[in-house]
Amino acid sequence: MEYLIKILQKITKEKIELSNRAGAPIIKTVQRNRIKQEIEKAFETDLQNIFSSTDLIHIIGKTNEGIIIGLEHDQLVNNENTESEICIELNIKIKNLDYDVEYKINEYQKEQEIKLEEKRRKEEMKKMKKIRDEKRRTEKKALKELRKIKSEK
Repeated sequence: MEYLIKILQKITKEKIELSNRAGAPIIKTVQRNRIKQEIEKAFETDLQNIFSSTDLIHIIGKTNEGIIIGLEHDQLVNNENTESEICIELNIKIKNLDYDVEYKINEYQKEQEIKLEEKRRKEEMKKMKKIRDEKRRTEKKALKELRKIKSEK
């Protein structure tokens, strides 16, 4: 990520032109767009350099949506209903200057922990249900056998 690091270092040293949008401080549009373009170009160049040292068949380029990586996939090459690659979109966005990075990261991590705990809880409930159902089936089978034995007497 050589080029990206150079651009990011350059950005941290340049004078920022401030503006406001709905009361939130932002970088003026012209400067923000230029910074975004520089970051995208550096990121795209670094990706090209990284991929050039692999044997992956790929396409990397810029579209209206952002940077696109197309990775050729063996299974898809022979499928007439698909393109031959898996496409990955990387969209760079420069946030408002009042965006609290640490808070957002912590909030995301907490949400992920809650989801993981919920998943574990559901898996545990599923196990318990499976055990209960198996116990009921065993009891039902034993009761049926007992009735059969009683009816044979």
